[in-house]
Amino acid sequence: EMFVSILFAKGLRKYTPFIKQNQACFSSDIKMVDAAGNTHCLKIPDLTQEEKAAMEKPNCCVRKSIKVDLEKGKTYYWCACGLSKNQPFCDGSHKGTKFSPVAFEVDEDMRKGICACKKTKKENGFCDGTHKNDDLDW
Repeated sequence: EMFVSILFAKGLRKYTPFIKQNQACFSSDIKMVDAAGNTHCLKIPDLTQEEKAAMEKPNCCVRKSIKVDLEKGKTYYWCACGLSKNQPFCDGSHKGTKFSPVAFEVDEDMRKGICACKKTKKENGFCDGTHKNDDLDW
C-alpha cells in the first residue's frame, strides 16, 4: 500500500493518496506522478490554529522538486511553510505561522525545479538538491 508521511508540528501523519489514472486532481489536492506515470492526488486537511502556531520548521510536502514553467516579468510567491495546497506556490495557508512566502521573478521564460521539501538554501525557492540528503532531520 502506498502512503505519504507528512510531518506536522504535532507529529507524523500518514495519508494514502488515491489514484486518478492520469486525470486532473482537484485544485486543493497535492498532485504527484509516480515512476509509472500514474497521477496520485493527496488531500491534506487544514491544521488547527494551535498546530500552526507551534510550527518550528516548515512542513516537507514531498522530498523532490516540482517542475514549473515560469514567465519573464511575472511575480511568483514560493510557499516557505509547506502548508499550501497549491505547491510549490503560496495560497495563504501560512497565516498563523511564523512563515512568509518568498516573492521572486525570473529574467526569462524557463522551466525550473522549485523546492517542495522546504529545505533549499536558495533565496528564491529554487531546488538545490537538498531533498536527496538522508542525513537531515526530516
